[in-house]
Amino acid sequence: MTAKEKILYALETHSGEYLSGEELAENLGITRAAVWKAIRSLGAEGYRIDAVRNRGYRLVEDGDRISEAGIRAFLREEDCIVRVLERTDSTNLEARRLLLEREVSRGLIAANEQSGGRGRYGNSFYSPADTGVYMTLILRVGRRMEEFLTVTAATAVALARVIERVSGHRPGIKWMNDIWIGDKKAAGILTEAISSFESGMLEYLIIGIGLNVTTTEFPENLSGSAASLGGISVTRNELIAQIAEEVFRLAEHPADRKILDEYRRRSIILGKQITWERDGREYAGRACRITEKGCLEVEYNRRKEILNAGAVHIRPQKNDGTQGETIE
Repeated sequence: MTAKEKILYALETHSGEYLSGEELAENLGITRAAVWKAIRSLGAEGYRIDAVRNRGYRLVEDGDRISEAGIRAFLREEDCIVRVLERTDSTNLEARRLLLEREVSRGLIAANEQSGGRGRYGNSFYSPADTGVYMTLILRVGRRMEEFLTVTAATAVALARVIERVSGHRPGIKWMNDIWIGDKKAAGILTEAISSFESGMLEYLIIGIGLNVTTTEFPENLSGSAASLGGISVTRNELIAQIAEEVFRLAEHPADRKILDEYRRRSIILGKQITWERDGREYAGRACRITEKGCLEVEYNRRKEILNAGAVHIRPQKNDGTQGETIE
């Protein structure tokens, strides 16, 4: 890490506390002048830092700003390309633009706000400034196409683990890529593949993640179905870094039985009555199991079928035992 990244890491991990310039210089092995220069640079990037004579420097607690330096301070993946934008249309689209520029082994793109956050099937993901995590990971993979679903499942497990670690919530997974807190959606995952027609292999995976952290106001169409984490024990910079590292780690072996078993334990649809669409027609049945390839086995009209794509919706039970309206 650079001196600036080290100072930012020290300030973030001692949020609310004052650290003297002398203490920072001694601990980091740099001069007081280098400390002052780094503090000025961080201020120019938008970090709110209090400087008090005879006390030192303190990162203002409500200054939860994301930046490349802030993410790198917590990211152990040194070979990962990191780009941070204040505002973009979509971090997944930014990832595709990056891949047009250069080859990438691992990449992380984050934005403070998205104007066109993307979900599956053309749906949007509400992405207001300052209150969420909107990020995309790039993985160069070289895997068979059929492993696509297991990577998405592994990403869902990774995201659920991090959320539980920093918030205390016990997240559930709605097949195949939504993270729920209680009975509402808090996060979504959009995995896209770039493949080789000649080899039939996946070359890159672009994994988009949108997570409501402190968002309290949602559009009318989402107000009854969207949730946020609320208070968390880390900054958004550290949260982004933790998510990236957990996803990178689990994506190495996405079909690992332990990962799929955890995915099944966290599932909120297994055994439930659900609906799904195929060829423009809606079907209703029961979610039976998650297969070893991450597909969903459903049962209807005394027959079973395997779903490897598509949206499913839960049909809640009313007090009288009949089915209520579908939960999206």
